[in-house]
Amino acid sequence: MATLKSAGPHRTAIFACLVAAGFTQALNYRMHAPTRLRRAHCRMSADAGAPSSDGESLASRWRVMRNENGGLLLAAAGPQWQEELVDVVVERSAERPGLGLLLTEYLATDDAGLVLVDGLQPEGNAAVAASAPIQPGDAIIAVGEADGGDGTGASAEMVSVEGVTYDTLVGAISEVPAASPIRVLLKRLTKRPTVQLTLKFPQAEQRDDELITLYPGAPLRRSILAQGVSLNDPLARRFDAGIGTGDCGGEGCCCTCAVEVVSGIELLSKQKTQERQMLNRFPRWRLACKAAIDPTLSEDAQLVVKVAPRGWDGFYADAECDIDGAPLKREGQK
Repeated sequence: MATLKSAGPHRTAIFACLVAAGFTQALNYRMHAPTRLRRAHCRMSADAGAPSSDGESLASRWRVMRNENGGLLLAAAGPQWQEELVDVVVERSAERPGLGLLLTEYLATDDAGLVLVDGLQPEGNAAVAASAPIQPGDAIIAVGEADGGDGTGASAEMVSVEGVTYDTLVGAISEVPAASPIRVLLKRLTKRPTVQLTLKFPQAEQRDDELITLYPGAPLRRSILAQGVSLNDPLARRFDAGIGTGDCGGEGCCCTCAVEVVSGIELLSKQKTQERQMLNRFPRWRLACKAAIDPTLSEDAQLVVKVAPRGWDGFYADAECDIDGAPLKREGQK
């Protein structure tokens, strides 16, 4: 997929009143450039105001992309954000046909744009007559006429406006009969919970702790390796062979990527039978290649693990030897 970029100006307008089709009022855009008048099927309030102070921050969370078929897609700009679909019905009437949304265009190319909700007009329909809250930073991705009868918001047809320009979005909203309830499908970004992983290393390595930020569902081994941390214990005897070193490449049979969980073991995915049998002598150990951050995690948390637990002081007794008679205690290990 390709990410679209633009250095175009911001445009902000409040949809104070979407009037019936064919009845055109002046639409006043408040821009970073001088204000100008445009024509559209809506009417402005007295002063649209500039984009909110954190508008740039809201916009930086999004990116506009094209899929392989050329369609437009709004997606989170980084792994710290997750997408949520919000289906909202805004009740309207002939006396109160408006939406009352403050919309700002932050990016524009010939046929693509990033238009976000920047706020709600006090006492407007979006603020007082919506089936669910609409929030700053939301992106409208589809609109249509709601049935307005049973409160479900079901509609015969929704028009996709994901990633379109400000003008295209205005046109799609204007096509919905002004006195009818309007169904608005929104994309919303919410912050994903994070796990702050602290990696501790054997005393003989004289190495500082390393911190890594992980997200729900992140595989432990792959995430650690991606940070340039060597995880597999080069001196650990393979579990599957009993002798020899070297890892199995993440297949879960050598046990050389085992880590000891100091705190936060409940944050990891549940052990399966094979891993549990391999580590039955060490209840706080996990195979990094088989462990992942719990995908259902709902709040920030801390995870602390010891890398290469066999290399830590006190693990081997002085007299312990391998099957070939070689001492198991490593150089520098106490």
